[in-house]
Amino acid sequence: MYLKDSVVYHNHIKSISQKLEKWVLDELACVGVFECGYTDYHINHNSYFCVSSNNPWRYEFLEKKFELLSAPFLEVGVNVLSKQSKIINYYRRNYRENCTKMSFVFPYREGFEMLVTSSIKPLNILEQRLVFNKFRQLSYEMGRIRKNKDFLHSEIDILDEVKQQHQRQRQHEDGLLDFKVAKKSQFDGIALTPKELVYIEHLMMNWTQKEIAYHHQVSETAVRKVIINIKRKLGQEFMAHSTMFRILKQKGVLIGLGYQLTSERFQD
Repeated sequence: MYLKDSVVYHNHIKSISQKLEKWVLDELACVGVFECGYTDYHINHNSYFCVSSNNPWRYEFLEKKFELLSAPFLEVGVNVLSKQSKIINYYRRNYRENCTKMSFVFPYREGFEMLVTSSIKPLNILEQRLVFNKFRQLSYEMGRIRKNKDFLHSEIDILDEVKQQHQRQRQHEDGLLDFKVAKKSQFDGIALTPKELVYIEHLMMNWTQKEIAYHHQVSETAVRKVIINIKRKLGQEFMAHSTMFRILKQKGVLIGLGYQLTSERFQD
């Protein structure tokens, strides 16, 4: 295991940061994102990995122990980070004042992955969906880069808080999926079950049917049937997801979902 102050460790982090910087330019600059940071909290291993396309900011973040304040950012979905946050205030004072920071948080059974973006302006719903989709691609690349490199991970200093956040998110979802007491929700001419609403949330975050199936411990066929049923209720079971989202938006379904894309920006 390499020490965190070793040349090998810092060279690896610098290399990953440079790759992330190039990734932002290639994949996210088109929507006004100029910087991002990636973090993976693995609760079972009590370890986390973080990297930023702005490597000096990453080192300041760690040096000032801002990780101790980061648990509230782990709200599943897409969130505009508050300007009142000590972390955001420090960044704006020392790096770039006029920008919007947004977090894209993806839960998995052992923890959270989070992408924090810095952009010229808040992202609209289509831009958020693009970023979330790219985020899932980045997740794969980060897993590949970190393979057999445990020395890149650090111990979670806020393990209890991260566990509480993870448990709270799971309890929220389990409550939505308590089918013994489940009640349908009525929108503009369409009634949706709690399961259908949760699956819509997952689809909004660009989860694949395979990811939804794994998350809920069901088959992909079962997931496909739920999605087809939603589309059937909207009038056409073979419509594209983009068409489904447009109709759901018109009917007011997308407003108020638990793990939604940020509500201030429901505009095309």
